[in-house]
This record gives sequence, structure tokens and C-alpha cells, in this order.
Amino acid sequence: MTNEFYEIVAQIALELSPNRITALSKAAIGLDGEDLTDAIMDNCGPNCNKKLFSKLLQVLQNDASITGTELSSSLLAAHAVASQTGRYGQQELLWTGPATASVPVRQTEEALLQVIRTAKKDLFIVSYVAYAIPNVMDALQDAQERNVIINFLLEQTLEAGGKVSVDSIAIFKKKLPAAHFHIWQQPNAKVPAAVHAKCAVADGEIAMITSANLTGKAMDENMEIGLLLTGGSVPKQLSAHLHALITEKIIVEA
Repeated sequence: MTNEFYEIVAQIALELSPNRITALSKAAIGLDGEDLTDAIMDNCGPNCNKKLFSKLLQVLQNDASITGTELSSSLLAAHAVASQTGRYGQQELLWTGPATASVPVRQTEEALLQVIRTAKKDLFIVSYVAYAIPNVMDALQDAQERNVIINFLLEQTLEAGGKVSVDSIAIFKKKLPAAHFHIWQQPNAKVPAAVHAKCAVADGEIAMITSANLTGKAMDENMEIGLLLTGGSVPKQLSAHLHALITEKIIVEA
């Protein structure tokens, strides 16, 4: 096995969520040839870095000695190292839009799903506008079933004095009846400002800060950038700040 193989595996371990790594590792065990190729493509996820996985498939094609079992072990080992590194604070670049072959980056939706699926007790999501994206909504409903306390801060509609035409709060309330929805009221403002922040934080341990709204277009098509922060002080600060906005009644339940 070449250094290129290990470098690609390391990049994949950084890019994919833990659940995706586990699924891909299990699927690869005992396979080789076309069966291994099919298993990789079936389990890399809809938003994976296709150029990165194409490089992996090319390496496997050039070196028939690399089995699915070896790939599985390498993925799990690389993921374990990445997880240990994350305990001390890890930053990852997030990107939606045209990819490049030379710089691997995490996809925005994959990172958001990781934040949601990681949540054990507390999840806070802020967005200017939000639609019910199927994969994201499924993950949110799973979090609700795990009794995670879910808070949203969203921009109000034009009719309510906000800036958006889509009633994101109504959309999500139907799907997530146990969640708490907050708005930014500015009674003394001549021209109210907008909730233009976009972020998600789980348990004060992992946070995503992004330019992307919680919409399908932002997750799949637009050119968006962000950071996924695992461990360290920023997720704690962000979580504390958002909850302080509630405590100090700067934002209120819708």
C-alpha cells in the first residue's frame, strides 16, 4: 500500500461523519474488486467529495493487493486518530459548491448532520430562513426522540415584522412539536435588524458556523463556506451566548 492510499483514507476520515465512516467500514469488510467499488460508492453518502473518492477508487484499481478489510481497518484507525485530535479542539473547513481535486473539504450538510446526530442533551440552531430538508429533518426528529432539547432562533416573516416571506417557524413546528422556537424582538428599533447568523451547536462540544441558510439550495448548490469546530472553547462560548440571549430575554419564544 502506498502513501497516497493512506493520505486519501486520512482525508476521508476527516471529511465524513462518524456514522458514515462506520457504515463504509462495515460495508467494505471482505470485499474486493467491483464488489468493493460498489460498496464504497453506495456508502460514501450523497454529498461526499466525489473527486476524493474517485482518487481512492483509482488507487484501489492500481493496487489489487488492497482489500476491503484493509480499507476498513485503515478508515477506522484514521477516524480514531482524528477523534483523539478533536478532543483538544479541531477546526475543519466547510464548503458547498464547486470542488477542487487538490483541497479536500467537508460538505456543509454532512457537517450539520454530524452536529445534530452528536447532540445528547442540547441543540441550538440559528438561521435566517429554514426549509424542511429531508435528511436534516430526519436527524432532528431522531434527536427529538432522544429527548434532546432543541432550540431554534429564526427570522420572522414580513407579516410579523421580519424580513423573510417563508414562515420557517410554522414549517418546523409541525415536524418538531417539542422544539422551542425563538424570535428577536426589537420594540424600540425604528428599522428592525435581521437574524442573519447561521450556526448550530450541540452540548457546547461541537459547533458549525456557516454562511449557509438551512435550505436545500444552500446545502447542495450555492457557494457557501463555514467551519466545523470540535472541542475547544468556541462551542462552549457559542452555546453559552445563545442561551444567555434567552435568559436575558433578548430573544423570546415565538
